[in-house]
Amino acid sequence: MTEWGWPTCAVCNKPADHVREWVDPNRDHILFVVRCHGENELVELSRLALMDNESIKFDVAFQKPRLK
Repeated sequence: MTEWGWPTCAVCNKPADHVREWVDPNRDHILFVVRCHGENELVELSRLALMDNESIKFDVAFQKPRLK
């Protein structure tokens, strides 16, 4: 997981407890599940997105949309 870095939790402002990564061969996507404070967040990246961008890294998980 070192190539991706490690996500920070927006709720507790600490590194996430657990990250799971696996490949969905049917859709050619890489799936990431970040777990922290009893919640899970799923992110999907297509292999095409990975090929187009050399510097994809984890950022902040569990960010809630803000009203503007």
